[in-house]
Amino acid sequence: MDDRARYRFWRAVEECLVQIHNLERPVAQKKVLEFQKNLAEGPEGLMYEMAFHFEPFDLACELIGKKVDLPLEEYREKYLHQILNLAS
Repeated sequence: MDDRARYRFWRAVEECLVQIHNLERPVAQKKVLEFQKNLAEGPEGLMYEMAFHFEPFDLACELIGKKVDLPLEEYREKYLHQILNLAS
C-alpha cells in the first residue's frame, strides 16, 4: 500500500470517529496517532500492515473501545459517500 492510500485510510478512520461516533477532531486525531504508534512498535511493522485489512469504520469502532451496533442502512450513505470521499 502506498503512502497516499495509507493517508486516505487513516483519514477515513478519523472521519468515522468525528462524524459517526461524535468525537471532537483533536480527540479523534490523538486516538488515530496513538494507535498508529502502537502498531508501528509491533513486530517488524506486521501489525501496522494488518490494520489495513479492516474497514475504516470497524477500526474506528475498535479505537473507541467498543463495537457499536449502528444501523448500517442509516450510516451507509454517510460512510460511503461523505467519509470515504473526504478521505481521498
